[in-house]
Amino acid sequence: MMEPITASLFGVVVLGESLMNIQIVGTVLLLVTVTTLSVYTSPKERVEGEFTLP
Repeated sequence: MMEPITASLFGVVVLGESLMNIQIVGTVLLLVTVTTLSVYTSPKERVEGEFTLP
């Protein structure tokens, strides 16, 4: 899920490309979505059968 962000950062840092405002908004939206899903997903939904401490 993070590949587009990594590719965009590579283009900006290494190749000297620039991002348009809509691309920056999309990047922020993707980061917020991935962070929200990883925080609010229950441990059972992440990995079945994984040992968790009480």
